[in-house]
This record gives sequence, structure tokens and C-alpha cells, in this order.
Amino acid sequence: MSIKKFNHAKAYYLFKKIRSTEEKIIEIYDSDIIKSPVHLSLGQESIAVGVALASEKKDVVFSNYRSHAHFIAHGGNFKKMWAELFGKETGLSSGKAGSMHLGDLSINFIFTSAIVGSAISQAVGYSLALKMKKLTSKVICYHGEGAMDQGTFWESLNFSALKKLPILFVCENNGLAIYSNQRKRMKTLDICKKVSSFGVHTVKIKDNSTKNIFICTQKALQRIEKKGQPVFLEISTYREVDHVGINYD
Repeated sequence: MSIKKFNHAKAYYLFKKIRSTEEKIIEIYDSDIIKSPVHLSLGQESIAVGVALASEKKDVVFSNYRSHAHFIAHGGNFKKMWAELFGKETGLSSGKAGSMHLGDLSINFIFTSAIVGSAISQAVGYSLALKMKKLTSKVICYHGEGAMDQGTFWESLNFSALKKLPILFVCENNGLAIYSNQRKRMKTLDICKKVSSFGVHTVKIKDNSTKNIFICTQKALQRIEKKGQPVFLEISTYREVDHVGINYD
């Protein structure tokens, strides 16, 4: 893959676009014009922007129900996204799926699911297909640390290591699964240590610096291409708003 330089102007534009979009959702949500529940990304924008700027158009993105930031940063159809939120036929899924099921196959952004952790095994399966077809694309799989409470994560991680698959796991660690703090759910808080025991290279990013996330993501993707093995990024972040809805908790 080609070496990219960090584009400050584009990073700021994407970050601002994500935040402005979600602030507008908060502003109009009580009017009932938005026809589905929303899971907002306020506070976590830097991850989506940094990862997206480091990736390539041919890479395949798997996200989750908190996907507005990912969708916008990776270049999803913005007008169709809004139409989907409004329940219009011109939306991404003809207005029938709503905020938790965004997708745009024209940019390799796979439709999301409301089921926690469900995309992880799908992403690993897709990366296996890429390897079998000898394609150079990589899979980027966003998930929270809460999804790591699911057995499917560890099964998928083990399989990706065993088969040496071209996948980047991006763990957005905001410390919360709905309202349950990580300390109340995990005996061992060192996620990277647990992941590395499966033979997967790990990188922990403790700040929310968009540029640092970009640099680490680019190095991770280069490693996947060179070594032919998965990489796991854990990025500490903060969820500013409620798990679901528009309130500040």
C-alpha cells in the first residue's frame, strides 16, 4: 500500500461533519422526524477519521449500530443516510432499516446490525474470502470493548490468527457496555494482553489524537500486508452521550 501523509484539513472537515451531523440529530430528534433509535458517536469521532484517512478505497469496512462516524468518515452516501434516518424511500434501505443498519456497498461499507458482536465473525469470514481469492484488500472491523464480552469475538480472533487473515480489529474502548463499566465486566482489564495471547499483534492507543490514530492505523495496515497476519488496535475513547438516544449521561 502507498504511504499517505496526514491531511489536517480533511481530518478537520470529516471530524466537524460528523459532530455537526450528530448535533443536528440531537436538535431535531424530539420532533419525531427521525424514525428510529440513534446511537451517537460524539466523543469518538477521532477514531473513525484517523482510521478512514489511513485506509484505502478497496478496503472493506464492518461497523456496528454506533456507525454514524464510521459511515461518514469512510465516505458513505450522506444524503441517503439522512433519507434513511427520516424513513424515506430514497434512503440506504428504502427507509426501512434506520440508524442502526447503515451501509453503502459502493464504498465497501457493509450494512450494520443491532446485534452486539455480530459483525466480527462476518468480517473474519470476509477476510478469509479475500485471502482465498488472493485479493489485496483488507478488512477493517470496528467494535467496542463490550463486544469482547461475546464468545464470538474470541472464536473469530483465534480463527483470524490461525488462518493469518488480512483483518484489522479496531476496538473503540469507551469503558462502557450500555452502562456497565469495564471493571465490573472483566477480571483482566489489559485487553491487548489477552488478545496477544492468541498470537495477534496488538497496539494500544491511549489518547484521542486523530493524527496518532492515523499513523498507528497506517502502520497496522502495512504490517497486515507485509506479514499476512491480523492486527488489533485498542483505542481509549469517551462516549459523551447516552448509550442510545440524545441525552448526556
